[in-house]
Amino acid sequence: MKEGLHYRDKRTNEILLFYHFTRSCHMFINQNNVCIDRPKYNVYERVTDKKAIQDFEESRKGKSRKNVREKPLFGWDVVMNFNTVYD
Repeated sequence: MKEGLHYRDKRTNEILLFYHFTRSCHMFINQNNVCIDRPKYNVYERVTDKKAIQDFEESRKGKSRKNVREKPLFGWDVVMNFNTVYD
């Protein structure tokens, strides 16, 4: 994963901008300009569709940034059943 690239969460089908990473978590920004601090899970795929990226960036314009930290989920079935989308 690289900072500044767009990824799709396979669980929620939500497009996210990869913002930053640390040793234990990934930080993403969603279309509502919410900065989400998530534990590292391998549930993301790279988005290369220019139209989807453009729509994502248009929806972020003019919104103030909020921060959300998620608690770690344990068990792969629990991770894959996660479906929260932040507004």
